[in-house]
Amino acid sequence: MKAIIKVLSLFLIVLVSSTKTAKAGDEPLVEKSKTYSKTYTVSNSDKVSFNNQFGDIKISTWDKNEVKVDVTLIGKGNTEQIATEILNRLSVEDGKNSSGVYFKTKIGSWGNGTKHNNTGFNINYVIYMPATNPLSVENQFGKTSIGDYSGEFTLNQQFGMFTAGKLGNVKKMNIEFSGGSSIGSINGGDIYIKFSRTLISKIEGSVKANFEHCGGVKIGIDNSLKSLTIKNSFNELYLEASNNLSANFDIHTSFAEIDNKTSFPIKEKEEEESHGPKFDHDYIGKSGNGTTPIKIRTEFGEVKIGHSLSFDVNEKEEKKEKKKSRSV
Repeated sequence: MKAIIKVLSLFLIVLVSSTKTAKAGDEPLVEKSKTYSKTYTVSNSDKVSFNNQFGDIKISTWDKNEVKVDVTLIGKGNTEQIATEILNRLSVEDGKNSSGVYFKTKIGSWGNGTKHNNTGFNINYVIYMPATNPLSVENQFGKTSIGDYSGEFTLNQQFGMFTAGKLGNVKKMNIEFSGGSSIGSINGGDIYIKFSRTLISKIEGSVKANFEHCGGVKIGIDNSLKSLTIKNSFNELYLEASNNLSANFDIHTSFAEIDNKTSFPIKEKEEEESHGPKFDHDYIGKSGNGTTPIKIRTEFGEVKIGHSLSFDVNEKEEKKEKKKSRSV
């Protein structure tokens, strides 16, 4: 009898141990993949649009009047059957109309409320296209990268790092929850950056920008800038100014300060003496001939102006990145 009890006890120990081991795995055991490729001939005026989720977009330019798109779609599961079922729900929709060409990731519903553990999927785009066509990119839960681009550019990037070279004609750019993003230069456009520590090495042309809760944004400015308007809140703003910058500064702070590390004479406006604490301040100043208007409104965010400001775009990134592989 004792022997039977010992055997049963040993069996239970092994069973519990096996159960714990099975539940401990965080990664799917099986990956199934398929590829998609499509090429369209385009004219210089054709707009090219991409809309993706849960994967990376990598854009390279070439001299051909063609847009070539290669996509890798990956389904993940604990069994080959589940991984295949997930993969079968992933596809890319494409087309060409009077406006241009478009590519869009399609994700089918799982259906019937079915849920499996340790599953997921990715959809990754590799794109080759001319550098001059109007381009629109939307990407969520994945990185987006592009080199130098001279065509009109529109971006909506969420939950994934954005990296770019010189963007010569920005129409609109929205970056959210995408810390560590880095851009060589931006020429013109409306820029919205939220919850994303970002480095923009140079801003040119006429730019309107809105920065919120970013944990730090650094922008470089020189005499290629025509005008700059910034609304900044709960964010540390770094202005890297060239030594010969010719600009007219108009800065309003609310619960914030200015740290001017340049020789530019940026001073607080003289106002009538008031009693009690003062939380709002106005600063004006001119460097060089004062050619370029720079207007900044900041709340709860310091403004630093200098010539060699230290800034690490990855300094405050969380150690654990948000997973870009979606579970189903």
